[in-house]
Amino acid sequence: MDLMKSNNIKKHWNKIGGEFYENSWQRTLACRILSEKEKKFIGKFLPRFGVKALDFGIGAGRILNVLLKNTPSDAEIYGLDVSESMVQYCQEKFGKNPKIKRLKVIKNLDNLNSYYQTKFNFITAIRVLKYNQNWMEILKNLFEILQLNGIIVFTMSNKYSLSNVPGLRKFCAKVNKTSIGEIKKIVQENNMEIIEIRGFDRIPGLYSINNKLISKILLFWEDILSFIFGNDFLVKEIFYVLKK
Repeated sequence: MDLMKSNNIKKHWNKIGGEFYENSWQRTLACRILSEKEKKFIGKFLPRFGVKALDFGIGAGRILNVLLKNTPSDAEIYGLDVSESMVQYCQEKFGKNPKIKRLKVIKNLDNLNSYYQTKFNFITAIRVLKYNQNWMEILKNLFEILQLNGIIVFTMSNKYSLSNVPGLRKFCAKVNKTSIGEIKKIVQENNMEIIEIRGFDRIPGLYSINNKLISKILLFWEDILSFIFGNDFLVKEIFYVLKK
């Protein structure tokens, strides 16, 4: 299945379902550590008051949970996803929380303004844009619904990661990839400001390893490589934090 076709994206995530996807982040020690690093990173950019946040591509609610845990009681949190099963899963899991204002199935990725008659001061789009061929246009649409001085945190797969090296490509899914240079061009064209760029997963296949000792050794080397070469060097998925 070509996941980069929008109709196939919906079928794929509906088939997987929220519970299976949520459990996939718990399947190995390295996965759990990676997930915690990503969640901690996102949490540090959240506004401390007047929060109106949107999670684009809610999946099983991994990032929704970050928004709920790191925002004040009067926060307003919204979510969108192409998958009905994912939205239903998150509605059952988080729907009773007063911070959750609305979780919706998105059918038109080209017009995000039609879903909410408001703008947000914090938007996340984590591990989702890479599955759509029109990711650049979607990203620009997210910029449009971001308030002035608002923050957006999103990820894209890195075309210059170690996983793209011949012989290691079996560890790299068939998704859209870009570069930091290309993202910087989009940022400049849309009058956005880069706050931080970084990544966490560099060693191919690390997060599928079940052996705890090997995982700990490789995770140690991940930290060493980050210290020596920088947080974005050869990583598989790059986190971008932008301000409008």
